[in-house]
Amino acid sequence: MAVRTLVLTALALALTSAAASAKPVFVLKDAGSREQGIAREADWRSERMHEGIGWIIATTVRGDESIMRGGYTVILPVKGDPTPLRHFYVLAAFDLLPSGYLLLTIRDPELYWDAYDYTEGVTDPLELVWYDKGWTQHYAHVLEFPEGAYPDNFLLSPDERYLLAITHPEGPDGEPAERGHRLHLIDLKFFDISELWLPEYDELGTPPVSWWPVLLDWGEKGGLLVQAGKQLRRYEVVWE
Repeated sequence: MAVRTLVLTALALALTSAAASAKPVFVLKDAGSREQGIAREADWRSERMHEGIGWIIATTVRGDESIMRGGYTVILPVKGDPTPLRHFYVLAAFDLLPSGYLLLTIRDPELYWDAYDYTEGVTDPLELVWYDKGWTQHYAHVLEFPEGAYPDNFLLSPDERYLLAITHPEGPDGEPAERGHRLHLIDLKFFDISELWLPEYDELGTPPVSWWPVLLDWGEKGGLLVQAGKQLRRYEVVWE
């Protein structure tokens, strides 16, 4: 009986490990000459609407000050009262079934962090915030993206273990970098952030010269759109 229990436990651990190690693979579905009109720059100040199962989040940035201080968000549940949040901006929001919700935010540490020292001078931190079903926060983590990289498009993996982010890099002069958009994978358990390359990139992660500047966006059903020069390429995202 003990041996059987050990075998079943080992099998369960192996299955859990395999599920946790699933990573995205990009499979080309079609390519053709077309302009998609994908924005080059990240827009962290626009008015956004996020919608999930039984809720809507309206968010925007007011004025010209920092995003975290100008941010204003309202959580609108189908049942219950709206929840307004000052100095709070939401880049992305997801249902986590059945446990609650995950928001990717830029919010004022002085209002939302415990024991925050304003002399630290933290400005516009990119933060993952987990909520329970009643919209009460139970965990948060600040993300450290490469300097000059601005994530503005996100896709949650089917197992809710990873976030795929499209980053919009800026050059030293503050203009969009010529190398174009990049893909990053965020591990929601260990918070590692790694860059992903499409199959056509070389061993240094450089796309074909004819593709520049590469522009990326999420398409229907979680597919990836790639504006590669004058060519629009569509990829299926397969988690293996």
